[in-house]
Amino acid sequence: MSKLANAFNTRPPSDFTRRVANVLINPDCVRLLWAGLTTFTRRSYSTAVRSYELWCRGHQADAWPATSSTLTGWVFDRAFGRSQDRLRGATIEKYLASLHSAHVDINYDIQVFERAHLKRLVGTRR
Repeated sequence: MSKLANAFNTRPPSDFTRRVANVLINPDCVRLLWAGLTTFTRRSYSTAVRSYELWCRGHQADAWPATSSTLTGWVFDRAFGRSQDRLRGATIEKYLASLHSAHVDINYDIQVFERAHLKRLVGTRR
């Protein structure tokens, strides 16, 4: 089945629909965007997104768009197990890739993920 055909046979989860609601109000476009990645990829990315959103709620911070400040705080807490389980640097890098993908979905600027400061912070946790 093609991605396009699959898009119309798949219903994205409500958290995804809510996250992209500001940029995509047409339900068919939401389905098409959801189908742009495999179900396995979406499922693995959702763990990181939920972790980041939970951290932001706990710190009274807006999750989206991600900022250098929220990402740095979240990385620090995940690296040292402050408010959630401790993660290794390689796992944090994968989680950041998931958040990057969420930015693509929402159509937000992705440059915050390219900042040398963030890369160095994650690199120290290897």
